[in-house]
Amino acid sequence: MRGREVDESQASGAAVRPAATPTGRLRAAPWRRVAAVVISALAALAWAQDGSAAAQEELQAAIAAFETADAVLNDVYAQAAQLMPPTEFGRLRLEQREWVAARDVEAETYAQVFAGPEADDVRETSYFYEYAAGLTEERTQLLRALVAYYIDPTTQTWQGLWVDGHGGHLAVMELEDGRLRFQLTVVRSPALHTGWIEGFAERVGDLARHDTAYDTVDGEVPVWVFFVRDGPYLLVRTANAEYFAGARAYFDGRYARLRDLEPFDID
Repeated sequence: MRGREVDESQASGAAVRPAATPTGRLRAAPWRRVAAVVISALAALAWAQDGSAAAQEELQAAIAAFETADAVLNDVYAQAAQLMPPTEFGRLRLEQREWVAARDVEAETYAQVFAGPEADDVRETSYFYEYAAGLTEERTQLLRALVAYYIDPTTQTWQGLWVDGHGGHLAVMELEDGRLRFQLTVVRSPALHTGWIEGFAERVGDLARHDTAYDTVDGEVPVWVFFVRDGPYLLVRTANAEYFAGARAYFDGRYARLRDLEPFDID
């Protein structure tokens, strides 16, 4: 009776060799292939868990940094409430509410760009808190400048480092001939667009003006930068200054004197 051929080595109890493939190589046992798949899956899971753990650490660190910056802001804001005249502080309180809302929207925009579309909630990413912390620190500088002014307005001079609380820094030096030497730099918007303009300004009392120009194919374009002292603020207004700034960068604003000049504030 013909049936399956019996390998005599089985009957004798000898080891069984796997059948050879057409190439002469031995086929891998199925359990080895399964084991390889399992090991690969476990490695991928471990990598994902490590990545998730690292992301959580970054998030917690960013939250902690933001909370620290926010606490400092609140302390300086409380000082301003005690020192500023009621009318002036009333304006600042309204501005502060608007600023908080704008800060969170701007931080969301920044986080959406850098976290990518896979982020379910950008407010639960380190990018949101990192950017919000930076904006909060900038705002705190402005409030510190206002506090310094109202402690003793008589000490206010043109010379010093002025800030607008939103990425604008203005370094001013008073020269012996009465002119001002200045450098005005800004970093604006979640896209981090920058601007830079510098030079000398002719001063008359609480007013100063800088004139310059740039060339185009249609001819020379004049540029003006105006500086106006107004209580604790140094108002900056420009005309045709877009040439010196990125698409979303701008120089205009209200700047307050933060501190005295330091060696590298003006190159």
